Amino acid sequence: MKPKPHPSASSLSTQMPAQHHSLSASPGSAGSAAGHPDTSSDHGESTLGQTLDQLVRDEIARSLSVEAISKLLEGGIAGLASLANAASVAEGRLLEKVIAAIAESNPNLVVFTQVRLPVREDALELVDKNPETLFRGLTLDADGRTRKIYVADLILVDRISKVAYLVDIKRSLGSYELQRIIELRQRMLAAGLVTPDLLYKDHQRLVIDEVRVVILEAAGKRTDTKTGIWNLGHLDHLLGVAGASDHVRRIRAVYEKLTEDNLTTARERLRRLEERQRFGEGRGVQGGLRSTPPVGQHQSDVDVSTSDEIARAGRREKSDRSFRVGIVPPPPISH
Repeated sequence: MKPKPHPSASSLSTQMPAQHHSLSASPGSAGSAAGHPDTSSDHGESTLGQTLDQLVRDEIARSLSVEAISKLLEGGIAGLASLANAASVAEGRLLEKVIAAIAESNPNLVVFTQVRLPVREDALELVDKNPETLFRGLTLDADGRTRKIYVADLILVDRISKVAYLVDIKRSLGSYELQRIIELRQRMLAAGLVTPDLLYKDHQRLVIDEVRVVILEAAGKRTDTKTGIWNLGHLDHLLGVAGASDHVRRIRAVYEKLTEDNLTTARERLRRLEERQRFGEGRGVQGGLRSTPPVGQHQSDVDVSTSDEIARAGRREKSDRSFRVGIVPPPPISH
């Protein structure tokens, strides 16, 4: 397959043939990956911190409010499983938003989120059957027919170096088998082959000379920089923002605390609700304890406003005790 010339013919990487973009599974290089680290002012740091704090509050309110957690806790084991899943999904979504916000604080970067990239069959075949050195200089048409799509969590384009970074953000790769990681990286590389054409056509003639793919794992359990798997410790380098990894760690800690606080509040609310259901609500109080009406009798049927009525209610409760606990009265004796 012949390489398709890139729309730009100037200021290309000296390590690659003219009119070709470069595609790599290893985003690392000497110095910062995305321009020089941002040396923003204290005011800029404060503004970014406020933005990140608002992001975590919004995500908690959206997915893990006290009301939402309470409803899930009422669902028993299935509800608990749903709660665990909701917490994982919310954290993953928050990570993407936080990292994008930090990246946007670097004026040298153009940041795209949730970009749908076509994955062509011929691109997958190229990636699968050839070493990276043979296809890294190719660009394929983004308009080729395909049903397969790869959604990039982030695309970071360095305005200075004209390098685009396809970033897939994962909370953890701990449960991923090696083959699954390989397949993810191959989809990313195949999508990278159409990225220059797509950005040029769909994003105001944005020109890039090189595409690098990186899987960013927050947990840091499967770090392998040689194959493009980075962790939060590499985030400053990737985004070109000093303190980026510290920002993300702080926000994750805030997220965990807010989630735990809401869980504690929801559990307490559920406990109080169960107590009200057990002992009743709104009945008269005698000796500090709530009275319980017979089964089948509505609260409004028991009026305990006077001591005589309380006594009558007690006698009625005693005479109906066997029925109240669910034993059916014997049928009448026929003569």
